Amino acid sequence: MEKIKVIELFSGLGAQRRGLELAGIDHEIVAISEIDKYAIKCYNAIHGEGTINLGDIKKIEVLPKADLWTYSFPCTNISICGKREGFEKNSGTQSSLLWEVSRLLSNGNKEGKLPKYLLLENVKAIINKKNKKTFDEWCNFLEMLGYKNFYDVLNAKDYGIPQNRDRLFMVSIRKDIDHNMFEFPKPYSLEKRLKDFLEPQVDEKYYLSDKMISCLMGANQSKSKYPRRKIFMDSLKMPNEKGIAKTITTKSGNRPTDNFIIEHDINHIIKIRKLTPLECFRIMGFNVVDYIKC
Repeated sequence: MEKIKVIELFSGLGAQRRGLELAGIDHEIVAISEIDKYAIKCYNAIHGEGTINLGDIKKIEVLPKADLWTYSFPCTNISICGKREGFEKNSGTQSSLLWEVSRLLSNGNKEGKLPKYLLLENVKAIINKKNKKTFDEWCNFLEMLGYKNFYDVLNAKDYGIPQNRDRLFMVSIRKDIDHNMFEFPKPYSLEKRLKDFLEPQVDEKYYLSDKMISCLMGANQSKSKYPRRKIFMDSLKMPNEKGIAKTITTKSGNRPTDNFIIEHDINHIIKIRKLTPLECFRIMGFNVVDYIKC
């Protein structure tokens, strides 16, 4: 298979690129689009300087010719952890940046530069009752351009990573390209567990103080459907008997719904801590070298 040319929209620190590397797919990154300065710094540290960054997607008129576009747009307004404003066209939400991709595809179509393949990854709530109409609108747009869409919800724990992380993946293949053989990979047995991703020694700052534990265990002061104490107690069930982490979020470390590790010190006193940034990095499919570079 010849090397495919790739454009990463909403590139972040290059998870799509890393996925292609891990899959052994020979590729060349033609350009990326990213505006977050920390993500850009991390991307360059991991993948090397020199990748062309086209910047703000709203200011791009036409993309260079490429075989594959990845466009895992912000889940901010779709995720059940957010305010769920949706991603309708012209809504002005962060998640509605998806429709900038439709503009670029339309412009690419006029220029004869439609990519052969498109790859989307986002939270599974993108196809729930609230969002399905907008998602179908997006799929219909792609079909109108001449793409065949394949989508499914896949979980990281079924593909080698001990994290319970459901995400929707959609592969769109231009109809003039043979797509009859396409299928999503079949799940396989998980060989590694969360313990295999933990650091042997962790700084004390990641351990919860007695005061914090008492606060989280205390009387519920919220009228929320999910009481604070219940959230914390549910979190303590991780690592569970299968050694699989809960979903890592961008706010990991700052919420009572985080993953927690229960440890015993030499005096058999129970200690509770949060996952470290490195551990989160590993559970997201990156490695120690990547972390050190960032």
